[in-house]
Parts: sequence; structure tokens; C-alpha cells
Amino acid sequence: MPEAKTYTGGCHCGVRYEATSDLRQVIACNCSICRKKGTILSFVPASAFTLKSGAGSLQDYQFNHRVIHHLVCGTCGVEAFARGMVPRWSP
Repeated sequence: MPEAKTYTGGCHCGVRYEATSDLRQVIACNCSICRKKGTILSFVPASAFTLKSGAGSLQDYQFNHRVIHHLVCGTCGVEAFARGMVPRWSP
């Protein structure tokens, strides 16, 4: 079984985060946004996620059922991460 590792991410403008996961299960979402971006998702509990910087530049985008908060940098437009419940259809 893989061990959890800490990964870092962010955008061009200063949004930075860390997330700890073993990445055993990732999913390819089939919503219209994720399909166009080729997004592969990994869900981590809030306790395994730390927003390090850039909270003030984030904008919240929601669509359809409005259960996922897509947090997008208001300057460069990069979706740094999202918050919400793990979908029922997720493995």
C-alpha cells in the first residue's frame, strides 16, 4: 500500500497549498469542465489540506448542483483546488 506524501500546488500569482495523500484512488470526472481540462481528481480530507497563501485572490465558481466550490485565482484564472463532498459515484 502506498505511503502518504505531501504534494504542493498553486497558481502563477501566489496561491499556494499543500495536500497529503497516498493517491491510491484518483478519478477522471466527466463533467463538462473537467472533460475540457483533462482533470484527474484526488479527494483529501480537510485535515490533510493546508492553504499556505493567496486566500484573498480566490474566487468561488459553482455550477449545476452547486456542491463543489471550484476555487479559481481571480488574477490568472487557474483553478488551484476545489472544496466539496466526495461524489456518490466516486470509487
